[in-house]
Amino acid sequence: MKKFTFNKREKLTSRKEIQFLFSEGNVFVAFPFRVLWRLNPEGDAGLKFAISIPKRKFKRAVDRNLLKRRTREAFRLQKHALVGLPEKKSMSLSLFLIYTNDEIKDYKTIEKGMAQIIYKLKLVLS
Repeated sequence: MKKFTFNKREKLTSRKEIQFLFSEGNVFVAFPFRVLWRLNPEGDAGLKFAISIPKRKFKRAVDRNLLKRRTREAFRLQKHALVGLPEKKSMSLSLFLIYTNDEIKDYKTIEKGMAQIIYKLKLVLS
């Protein structure tokens, strides 16, 4: 049975790692997200994930939190396709998603974007 969890070990919280991701990471766009990703040879194998919803586009914290919840849920339900790939190579995968649209999209749109992200990453990692 697949575990559909999103625990603290899977959260990208290290400021150093995030800066390294922005300076040396790979980028692609899958509507409504801009995705920064990087395979890390050092560190513990696994998958780390972070989300950013710009305050410039969404002034109200309620809106930003809504989009974060929808994004986390879409990731949590679809990440099982990615989980084993970095561990096979003894590497860790860092993902940073930036919401780029100016309006609040429904869950279906975010879910489709997440499916595109996972599909593109599977192609690259395989």
